[in-house]
Amino acid sequence: MKAKFFSKLGNISLRTGVVFVLVISLMAAFLGSVPVSAHVPEGAGKTAEFVLEPIRIYSQGGDLLEYSIEDLGEMKGGVCMCLSGGFRAIQAAISALYGEDELPVQGELTVLYHHPGSGHKLVFETVLTAECVVYEKAGNPQRMTMEHWAYTFTRTDTGEVFETQLKGGVIPDGFFDLRYKVNGYTNGWHDEKPTEEEYNGFSAAYTDAMNNMLTFPLWELYEGIEEPEEETPAGVIVFGFALLLSIVIGFIYSSKGKRS
Repeated sequence: MKAKFFSKLGNISLRTGVVFVLVISLMAAFLGSVPVSAHVPEGAGKTAEFVLEPIRIYSQGGDLLEYSIEDLGEMKGGVCMCLSGGFRAIQAAISALYGEDELPVQGELTVLYHHPGSGHKLVFETVLTAECVVYEKAGNPQRMTMEHWAYTFTRTDTGEVFETQLKGGVIPDGFFDLRYKVNGYTNGWHDEKPTEEEYNGFSAAYTDAMNNMLTFPLWELYEGIEEPEEETPAGVIVFGFALLLSIVIGFIYSSKGKRS
């Protein structure tokens, strides 16, 4: 009688343990696979919250340097759309030409670009050094188009070239026309004062473009960057193993019960 009682008690403890393992595994799987969504701005003019890894590059003397977008923004007086585009372009070039296991050395990564903004110039010359940066005028800088958001990066130690351009959809439709109307009037390019609607439209489009540049992954920003394959979350693997283990244990004890 006692033997049967302790046998049942052991089975209950075993089942409780299995259930406990399954619950913990399920929680781990759930937490490990919950996506983190970017903060959505409440209104036009408010920049989204973002976290960007700093650009890491070796100096010619072998020192590891780090440039965060915040540090570069302080040098310019604020993080703007132009500076953001240049920063993410360097990130894209390093990803394409060096991968995850290698970092560039200053003097060995050059860029040819067409954006007339001071933000691009500051980022490129600070991170890559001025000797490795070439600005080439394209079209009409006052009437910007997507051709001004195109880049050619060259890894001089290997000769590899990465040509890329900002993808369509990153900058909202109508942005460039609104930019010319608003900035053109402010800078004296023309005398036609923008309407309040045009001012507001440009502000909203600028904010959307900024948020996209700060929050989009590189493969959604630039041509030539492949989206990495998703890895199975560790929690899902643990849960699957625990489930398989519980099935095997249940089968073993079920077989023992039938034989007894």
